[in-house]
Amino acid sequence: MRWVDDIYEAIMELGGAARHEDLYAYLEQTTTRELSPSWRSIVRRTIGDHAKDSDHFRGTELFSHLDRGFWGVAGEDIDPDFIRAREALTPEEVVETVLVRQHVRSKPAGKKQREPEFHLFAKGPRPVAPFSHAVEAEGWVILTGQMPTDPDAPDAALPRGIEAQTRRVMDNLALILGEMGLDLSHVVQCRCYLTEFERDYAAFNDAYQSYFPADRRPARTTVGVTALAVGALVEIDCLARRPEQAP
Repeated sequence: MRWVDDIYEAIMELGGAARHEDLYAYLEQTTTRELSPSWRSIVRRTIGDHAKDSDHFRGTELFSHLDRGFWGVAGEDIDPDFIRAREALTPEEVVETVLVRQHVRSKPAGKKQREPEFHLFAKGPRPVAPFSHAVEAEGWVILTGQMPTDPDAPDAALPRGIEAQTRRVMDNLALILGEMGLDLSHVVQCRCYLTEFERDYAAFNDAYQSYFPADRRPARTTVGVTALAVGALVEIDCLARRPEQAP
């Protein structure tokens, strides 16, 4: 972005009229540019290059010189009372008024977000592919789909039947949540995959619903698939939300 765009936006944010000093103070607080030692003179020259009533005009007419040392956007009418009110304020007071109105406290870098956390737990089921057991980002916890394998005996045969495999999968999800200080009450969504959908759907539901109170069942999608890893009949992944900590 060129300086002329920054200046245009700054004047508009400052109410349509600004002194050079107001612009300097505002840009210092809000620009993402690396400011050179001569940046103020560049701002002043840029205004002159794009203001028809300036001795240095040689570009597109964007700015116009208003009364009492204020600059505005060409073609915009500014109430003289507004200029007189602003004249009574220091540049710092002008900018603070604008930034408070915008709910900004200095350079608007925004709220810094934490980096995602990737979890692979020694007590968790042995992964059947290259993945983490869970990833947490901004309070959201995404659990990888779990298989009906035994964490204590990963090479053992799978439980027989959809009911037993569903319970093992749910227990594995609960184990991973527990490693993160959470439980199934924090789950807000599940996605379920069945290899024998028509045959197993009803029995799967019977086993699944026993893990959640009737008034706190997560949102859910269940689909039939052609096959799952390790020959499983069912796989379930889920999304959980960590409760907000009291300040």
